[in-house]
Amino acid sequence: MRRTRPVAGPARRIRTHARHISGGHLRQDGHRRRNGHRAGAGTAWRAVVLGAATGGRSMTGLAGITLSARPPVARPLRILATLAAAGELAADKSPRTPSRLAPAPLAGRLATGAVAATALARRDGTRPLLPVLLACAGVVAASMVGVRFRAYASRRGHPTLAAFAEDLVTVGLATTAVRHTGPARFAVLRP
Repeated sequence: MRRTRPVAGPARRIRTHARHISGGHLRQDGHRRRNGHRAGAGTAWRAVVLGAATGGRSMTGLAGITLSARPPVARPLRILATLAAAGELAADKSPRTPSRLAPAPLAGRLATGAVAATALARRDGTRPLLPVLLACAGVVAASMVGVRFRAYASRRGHPTLAAFAEDLVTVGLATTAVRHTGPARFAVLRP
């Protein structure tokens, strides 16, 4: 890694003044990150993936963002999110579980996807509008694909195997979405 000389004199004052005006701070890699800037490609992509995880299992995306958070998030909140996600994974195998495309379950998935995307955006220091919209699109798309996949597997005689495969994909998506994010400094999940 190349060492650089510290900036001194007038250049330092200009840099400090520009930083103060922008309202931002420097990330560890040296690039400027402003509070409330537009979502970059990384945040947008992770929001879609997080929404897809939520479309597969409504609590998995929210559990992923909660479990990946650092100390400002209370331990009881992490435990609650984990138990909710685990309970949903178990309940999903029941034949009495309603379709995820029914209005109430789909609205619940959209709500949890929006909360998870808001937390992700705040963690990345971006405005939440675009990540929330992209996550909701991911929720709807993954819900539709999941219903069709489960119907196909049921016709083939493997509904339980398909449900477990969907669980693995959903957990993988949630893990991918919350990986490589900055410190958890978001207000949505603070106690």
